[in-house]
Amino acid sequence: MIDATAKTNAYNVLNDVNLIFSEPILSHQTVESCMMRLDEYISALDDELEILQTGLEKNVIDSSFCTSMKEIFHSLVQDIKSMQSRAFQMENLVIEIIADIKQLDSARRNIITSMIVLKRLQMLTIAYEQLKALIKAKQYGEITHLLEAVLELTSYFKSFRSVDQIAILCNNIYELKKDLLEQASLDFENIFTSSLDLNKKASQLQEICIMVDVLENKARERILLWYCNTQLREYRTAASLDNISRRYTWIKRMLKLYDEKHSKMFPKSWNTDEKLCQNFCINTSEDIREVLSKSGKNCKITVFIEALEKTLEFEEFLEKRFTFDKHYNLTDNVVSKQSTKALTFHKIIRNTFDPYLNIFIESQENVLSSMIQSFKKIDMDNEIKNNTQLIVTSSSTELFLFYRETLAQYEKLLDGQLLLELSYLFGKWLIIYAETILLPVVDGRHTLNINTCCLILNTSDYCYKTTLQLETLIKNKIINEFREKINFTKEEEMFLNIAGVSIKSLVKIVEVNLSTPFKDMVKIDWSQLENIVDQSAYVIGITSVLKDMSKKIIERIPIEKFVRIFCDKIVESFLDNFIFYITRSRPISEIGAEQMISDLYSIKMTLLKLPVITNKKNAQAHISYIKFVNKGISRIETILKILLTQINSPEEFVNNYFIWIGDRNASNFLKILELKGIRKQEQNQLLEIFNIQISKHSDLIDSSSLLESLILSPQTGSTMGFSSRFDTSNIGSIFSITRENFERLPRSPALPNPETLSLSSSRLNERFKGLFRRDSSSGITSK
Repeated sequence: MIDATAKTNAYNVLNDVNLIFSEPILSHQTVESCMMRLDEYISALDDELEILQTGLEKNVIDSSFCTSMKEIFHSLVQDIKSMQSRAFQMENLVIEIIADIKQLDSARRNIITSMIVLKRLQMLTIAYEQLKALIKAKQYGEITHLLEAVLELTSYFKSFRSVDQIAILCNNIYELKKDLLEQASLDFENIFTSSLDLNKKASQLQEICIMVDVLENKARERILLWYCNTQLREYRTAASLDNISRRYTWIKRMLKLYDEKHSKMFPKSWNTDEKLCQNFCINTSEDIREVLSKSGKNCKITVFIEALEKTLEFEEFLEKRFTFDKHYNLTDNVVSKQSTKALTFHKIIRNTFDPYLNIFIESQENVLSSMIQSFKKIDMDNEIKNNTQLIVTSSSTELFLFYRETLAQYEKLLDGQLLLELSYLFGKWLIIYAETILLPVVDGRHTLNINTCCLILNTSDYCYKTTLQLETLIKNKIINEFREKINFTKEEEMFLNIAGVSIKSLVKIVEVNLSTPFKDMVKIDWSQLENIVDQSAYVIGITSVLKDMSKKIIERIPIEKFVRIFCDKIVESFLDNFIFYITRSRPISEIGAEQMISDLYSIKMTLLKLPVITNKKNAQAHISYIKFVNKGISRIETILKILLTQINSPEEFVNNYFIWIGDRNASNFLKILELKGIRKQEQNQLLEIFNIQISKHSDLIDSSSLLESLILSPQTGSTMGFSSRFDTSNIGSIFSITRENFERLPRSPALPNPETLSLSSSRLNERFKGLFRRDSSSGITSK
């Protein structure tokens, strides 16, 4: 080796080269070491050269030294050139050596590869011969391991198929696999049907199954298909809906047999029991489809439903068995779900029933039709007599109970589409029930009475609330795809409409009973009264009817919102009729008008107590109701105060009219004069003054709605008329918005024939729209 500390003038490149080639094996490391020493020598020369250059710069070197240095430098340059030449030769030599080494490495790899191929070919040939011998001996346990090796070696030689000998060997192996599958399948069938001991049989069949798994998946399917066909052959002859439960019982027995015996014959990974059930379900679906296609609508609904229910139960049983693979965790002794598979058996048989589910809907419709027919035979008056505590009709509770029981009984049967169709059916028969059972009781087709009207009112509210619950219940059961289609708004509004008609009928009953005291009012000569009393005789009759009948009605209405609506309608009805009878009582003197004001005050006190008339405590009505009554009374008082004004001074009388009424309508002014009994000649004089005074009052309105709606019909032969007090066509839509806030009914401008007590059912929907409306300032008010 070269001494690293040798002086630069003692270094000889040839010595280094000779030293390198004296090594027995030339390596890359040796060359690198040589190059490193050469670099060190060059670096040392560079250092000496730098020192010399530094000395020259300092002028410390004499001329002789410079001459010597030039010679040394020249010699050094020659040495460097010589060294570069030798280094170039060295580099070429190293390149040639490396190329030879690479060639030798390639040759070595080819030799190794050839040896491996020949070795594996030898192994494959030997394994092939051994495999043939084992197959002949039917030693499937040993065949499995050897077959795996043969198949692995065969896959290695796929790229060598162009070699004839290898191609022939691979083809022989392929044919051997086919023969092996045939032999294994036959042996499996023979052993399975043999009378061998179960454990011995299971051991042999397990070996065959494990060996078959080595071949390919189709080989496994062949054995599974044979097993399923063999096991299921027995039940295929029994195809009818009547015995479908026996089918499911039979397959459960087969699964029990599998768990106890056959499961030992198959690897667990084969999922043989699941495959058996899949084939069973497919076959059963085909049989059911054939039976239903032949029977169609003639199929008995009880048999159809029972078969469908049993099918759903069986599918649920299969899903529970095969959906989750469960086992105990030894660390915490709890069952954990280790693997989850798709719902293989979800609706696998049930879908066969789908085209025929209309049979179920038709059967439910027949049941509902029979129920409605039986409801028509119920006498509500007798029902009330037999049960004095009855609040809603027994038919309504029976109908909704049937709905709930149907949903509960067939919950598993009802999927999205069927449940949607059932909801349509429910809605249809709710409308029929409302129109044929509830509405005829209160729409005037029968004699109206308080008990039945209150019963229908409470029942309609019960049906409305229960329909809301029914809608929510169905929406919670149905899948999202159909949820938005569930809508019972039409049915809900129908029940609210009937509630409005019931209240209207109750008001009409009170109106009829008020007709007698109102006729007594007309009999009084209001133009000849001389003295004012606390209240007139007719007032006692009015207040007595209002108190007694309202108490009877309110006692039978447990719903506070309906009590308030009823009281509002009674107030409106009374005020309209009172105004009507004021017009029938003309002429009215100043004393007569003052007496009417006194009478109206007495009646007002009774009206204010109506909502709390059944309350034994000294309670007061709600402030909004009090405002409503006061507002209605004040409208009548306004007219009476004008009538109370004397006409000593025509200008003063006209001025009072402008103050109380505040309009410029001459027709309205003449109505007041007509009520006072002013003669035509005097009316003309007052009308002239009225027209003159108008110009002095710029704040007058065109016409007062109070007097504009006042109709002065001829007095002779006239009788009291009772109009339909309110419309109810939009009660449902209003209830759906406000739910708990009931609104007021509009007044009728005129009162028709008093003998008419029935409502026209054909105009029912058109007359519902004004039943309730919201007043932002006082809650409930009139139009």
